[in-house]
Amino acid sequence: VCMRLLDRRVQVLFSQEQYRALQSAAAAESRSVGSIIREAVDQRAGASAGQRAFEQFIALSEAAPEAVMTAEEWRRVKDLTLGAAGGSGP
Repeated sequence: VCMRLLDRRVQVLFSQEQYRALQSAAAAESRSVGSIIREAVDQRAGASAGQRAFEQFIALSEAAPEAVMTAEEWRRVKDLTLGAAGGSGP
C-alpha cells in the first residue's frame, strides 16, 4: 500500500495458528499479510466500497507490479472507487 496513505503503525500479537491462517490467506490471494489485516479492519469498521476497491487495487499492484490491467479492469476499479465516493468519471 502506498506509504503516504498509511501513517499509523501498530503492534499486534497473534497465536501461531492465527498467523499461519493469515499467511495462508495472503498466499492464496497473492497479497501481503498486512493487506489481509487492513481489509479485516476495514470490514469491521465499515470502510466504504471505494476504500476497499482502492485497497484491493493496491494489493494487486504490490503482488504483481509487472501485471498490466486491461481497460475493462481499469473501468471496474474506477467505477467502484468513484461510485463509492459519489463522484463521476469522464
